[in-house]
Amino acid sequence: MREHRAPGRRGGRRRVSTPPLFPAVALVVLLNVAAPYNVTLAAPTEWVGRWRRIQAAGWATVVAPLAGPLLVAAQAPTPVPQPTAQPSAPPTNLPPFTLVNGTQFGCGVLSGGGRPGACITSNLQGGNYLNTARCVFRLNVAASLYAVRFRTEAWNDILSVGTAEYSGIYGGDALGAATAAAVPPAGTQIVWQADYSVTYTGFEVCALGYGVTIPPTVAPTSAAPTERGFAGTFELVAGAEYECAVVSAGGAPGSCITTGPRDYVNAAQCTWRVLRETHLTVLNFSTTLQYDVLSLGGVTTSGPTGGSVLEGRTIYPNQTVAWLSDNGDNGRGFVICANDTGVPTPPP
Repeated sequence: MREHRAPGRRGGRRRVSTPPLFPAVALVVLLNVAAPYNVTLAAPTEWVGRWRRIQAAGWATVVAPLAGPLLVAAQAPTPVPQPTAQPSAPPTNLPPFTLVNGTQFGCGVLSGGGRPGACITSNLQGGNYLNTARCVFRLNVAASLYAVRFRTEAWNDILSVGTAEYSGIYGGDALGAATAAAVPPAGTQIVWQADYSVTYTGFEVCALGYGVTIPPTVAPTSAAPTERGFAGTFELVAGAEYECAVVSAGGAPGSCITTGPRDYVNAAQCTWRVLRETHLTVLNFSTTLQYDVLSLGGVTTSGPTGGSVLEGRTIYPNQTVAWLSDNGDNGRGFVICANDTGVPTPPP
């Protein structure tokens, strides 16, 4: 007797069609790619049923319905906020100035007013600064600057504060005025650079308010009248070591200024203060033109005829007379007096 079998069955088992390997692998890849983007896919058991329907109905009838449920909700990845880097606060124990480099050229940082690091200088060793020097300082505080002394070769040996440059015999005055009007901020770089030729006494610059203050103006002393005029027209402030002096003439003490009894010395730096109002007469004046210079009340003069611009000039209390010579040729110098003290007027 033959065993009756239901149609479509062999050996009592139903033939089941399984998905090919490529769609299964593609599904795994799609799941891994979609995971980082928060994409919700249909359940795997639902995919098996859809695959069977694809086989039975054909691709064209099921591709469009399949596209909708495949990607239920696609969202861009949410950015993770990053912590903002906070700037570190500058150390509070730094001195006003720091020397970055230049010790080999004699540059350094000095104490001022009892405060360490309050001043900088071009030449710790004293004397004149070195040729081809290049030094870098850092200003660690916001402060105006004051030049205790400043003498460099104009246009060639330069102190730069930020982008501003200072040199020559008036560089210190310009530096003080500029930094008082616009205070350099903390972190300002200060660069000192000298060329290969002439050198002078250099600079000492301090940070105001950090143990250093501008010296007060000294009030003129009252001049006692004498038989031949007035005593005490001039006072020597600095420069005795260069033989600069105040001398008497016409019976009136302190009525003349001079570079000394012989040819003036090189690298001299002298300052006198005017004590009373009067007029000048020039007894002698012979310096190297443009290099050995006398300055008074905004007038700068030099050379063998430089005294002519000072003859008869009015001077006033507290004005400063400055004398600067370089390292080259020198001359006889000058003798300049108050003309109301009985000093004879020089011949024309």
